[in-house]
Order: sequence, then C-alpha cells, then structure tokens
Amino acid sequence: MRIIIKNDQCSGCGVCVSFCPEAFTFDRRGKIVIRYWEIPVGLEKDCCRVAEVCPENALEVIYFA
Repeated sequence: MRIIIKNDQCSGCGVCVSFCPEAFTFDRRGKIVIRYWEIPVGLEKDCCRVAEVCPENALEVIYFA
C-alpha cells in the first residue's frame, strides 16, 4: 500500500502528522511528507484512517494487487 499526497490540495494543517506521526512528518519548509515509500503493514490501518479524516482530501491510498 502507498499513500500519495496531493500537494496542490494539502494545506499543511498537520492532521495526518497528529494521527499517525510514525508515517507522516513535516519537512523543513512545513510541507507534509511520508516517511515510507511503501506503508508498513502495521501502519496501514492508521494511514487509511488519516486519508479519511484529511480535511483537504489531499491523501490518496493506493493498494497493490
């Protein structure tokens, strides 16, 4: 599973960092970044929840077959 950040929609509010700091962080410019290219199995549920609650709908979940 991967998470894509739609930077044009992301306001940098930090909801994702608050909900799942193990997977999301801020870069030095204050933009949201994902710590993993592929989300670890133990964080998948939390990352899916973050994508659901993002106020800007700026996160896209991509599942691998």
